[in-house]
Amino acid sequence: MRILDGAGRQAPPGKDGVAAIRLRLPPGTLTTLWNDDERYISSYLSAYDGDVAGHHLSSGALEEVLSGHPEVVECAVIGVRDERKGQVPRAFVVLKAGVDRVPQEICAELVNRVHHGIGAVASLRRIDIVSALPKTRSDKILRRTMRDIADGVDCTPPPPSTIPRCSNPSATFLRNGSSPLGDHPERSSQS
Repeated sequence: MRILDGAGRQAPPGKDGVAAIRLRLPPGTLTTLWNDDERYISSYLSAYDGDVAGHHLSSGALEEVLSGHPEVVECAVIGVRDERKGQVPRAFVVLKAGVDRVPQEICAELVNRVHHGIGAVASLRRIDIVSALPKTRSDKILRRTMRDIADGVDCTPPPPSTIPRCSNPSATFLRNGSSPLGDHPERSSQS
């Protein structure tokens, strides 16, 4: 939180000004004004030079679009650290049995689906085709663990997983692209 003067500069202590919160805000915070999106943008996001619009993407929305592809049986989207944007989406996709197409074609189709279904703001550039997703015994996808590994955070000990004989099933794949989940390092697309 900062107090800005009329020109958008930091106001000195004790002087009147406008309270401003630097973007990015947590998801669900100050999303709009009731029935007046335009006034919200003009009043709160465009009042001072240097305000930057932040986009909060739902991994569930991305997953819904990806899972609508006829050859996808299951998918997970995680946000991975990015120096410029904060986080960017990365998708892991399991294909239906018997699909024998060039992985890059499927990944291009998936990127196109996201672009048309959500918009270019989604900027999904990395899709990895895997044979299985790491899950708990109760079938919950280990998204947080996947994100921590991709971001280089030590997450030992990892939670019990449904993928046998692998104490940290995604670690190598998430960090450098070689896949212990299906030995398909060539089945990855990064634009």
